[in-house]
Amino acid sequence: MVLENRIAGFRAGMNELMPNVTLPPVVETKPDRSGNFVVWNQAIQANRDALGYADACESGQQNIAKIIEDDDMSAVTVAFDGPEEIRDAVRRGFVLAASPSNHYLQGYIAVLLASKAIHEGKELPQGWAKLPVTIVDSSNIENFIEAWKTPAPGLRAFFEEDVNDVLDAVAKGNFAETGAYDLPPL
Repeated sequence: MVLENRIAGFRAGMNELMPNVTLPPVVETKPDRSGNFVVWNQAIQANRDALGYADACESGQQNIAKIIEDDDMSAVTVAFDGPEEIRDAVRRGFVLAASPSNHYLQGYIAVLLASKAIHEGKELPQGWAKLPVTIVDSSNIENFIEAWKTPAPGLRAFFEEDVNDVLDAVAKGNFAETGAYDLPPL
């Protein structure tokens, strides 16, 4: 469901922000990296004049960036994940931006809230904490890469403002609607 939501959100955003751009059907890529590369390479070679390319999966995002760089194309791509290869591609300008799933913040907030409840003898907050979206682009990529060099203190420092915002929201009882968790807000 996550991948479908990524694609639905991407398409809805593109339709809203760029209504005159035609979005072709989704390319049926493969889950393995090499099979995915073959499919994306064929699709990109057949559509070299496209404004950009996007894939919901990490391997597709990595392959698109590689093809754009290897073929010295001016097309853009964005990524929904942030592994080292994508971080490096953002740094070098072959991926415009990444909006990675924030596993660090998810884990940190969950453990922090659970430990506070245990140590303070309070009930756990009820509901889904709203976690902010992280956009990694040329303005913050160096700090993001540096944070990954020593993940525990580095990522904690990188996400300091987000952690504080989430804790403030939780303290105020500001939670996400759980019934619509897997439904994209289109």
